[in-house]
Amino acid sequence: MPDNQWTRIADLSDQEPGGPLSVHDAIPQSREEGTELDYYVAAATTEAAPEDFDVLHVPAATWLVLESTGAFPAALQELWPKAFREWFPANPYQSVPGPEMILAEYADEEQTHGRYELWMPVEKATDA
Repeated sequence: MPDNQWTRIADLSDQEPGGPLSVHDAIPQSREEGTELDYYVAAATTEAAPEDFDVLHVPAATWLVLESTGAFPAALQELWPKAFREWFPANPYQSVPGPEMILAEYADEEQTHGRYELWMPVEKATDA
């Protein structure tokens, strides 16, 4: 993505999660590796998007936000197993269909290390 588009996306960000985001949507329920999904480079915003941008409307939700720091991509990739192996079994929530957002703040220009947030939509488990 050209730097000027990245800047335009970053400039749109006016709410949390802040900054340019990687957004995965239409995630298959099986979550099997290799299945197709929709991918966006995006910003959470209340502003109208420029005409040459696509828009993904994300409804209000309750979000699980997990953080990690470290080497890319390992520190980022550990967030999904942490959610499904640790957080969900210990909390009365379940994941629900909807976009998942990733915020990555890199500590170096080579983007080898950083801080990562995974935002997943959740709701109270019906059997909780």
